[in-house]
Amino acid sequence: PKLQLRFYSRQGQLGEWRDMILPELLAGTTGQTDLNIVVDRNLLPDDSSWSMHGYLKLTDGEFKQAPGGRNVESANATITFSGRQAKFENANFRVGTSSFALDGAVANILEPDALYQLRSTQLNLTDLKLLGGGPAIQLHNFSARGAARFHNGALVLDGTALAPAGRIADIDFRDLRADIIWS
Repeated sequence: PKLQLRFYSRQGQLGEWRDMILPELLAGTTGQTDLNIVVDRNLLPDDSSWSMHGYLKLTDGEFKQAPGGRNVESANATITFSGRQAKFENANFRVGTSSFALDGAVANILEPDALYQLRSTQLNLTDLKLLGGGPAIQLHNFSARGAARFHNGALVLDGTALAPAGRIADIDFRDLRADIIWS
C-alpha cells in the first residue's frame, strides 16, 4: 500500500505562503508561484520511506525584511524535487543595485544543508548592509561557492569568495580570494 499526495497550484500568490517561509524574518512577500509536486509514502509497517517529485516555480518574487533590513527583489527560480533532493539552477534576484545568479542543491530536504554557487557581475557590498559604514566596496565578476544551513534559527553561510577585480573607495585591486563565514 502507498499514499500519494499531489500538490498543484497555478498562478498562486507568494504572500499566501509567507507564514511558512520564515515569518519572523520577513515583513512581507509578493510574487507569483506555480507548483506541481507529488509526494509518495509507503504505508507498510516496516517501510517508512517516501519521495517527492515535481517543481515549485517563483516569478517576480519580493521578500521584504523589517525596516533597516535587506530586501530581495525580482526573484525568479524553479526548484525541482527528486526523491528527497531539491535542486535549483539559474535562480536570479536583486538586492539594491546588485544582481545575482544562484545555483544550489539540498541532498535531503529534511536536513536542509545546501551547497551553493552565487555569482554577480557587479556586487556593491553597501547593498548588502553587511558593514556598518566604511568605504564603498565593489567586486567585479564576484563568485562564491560553499554551504548554507540553518543553525539555531539563523542562516549560516561558509565558503570561498573570488573576485578578479574590484574597488575600495578610489583604490582598484585585483585577484580577491577569501574564505567567508557569515551568520
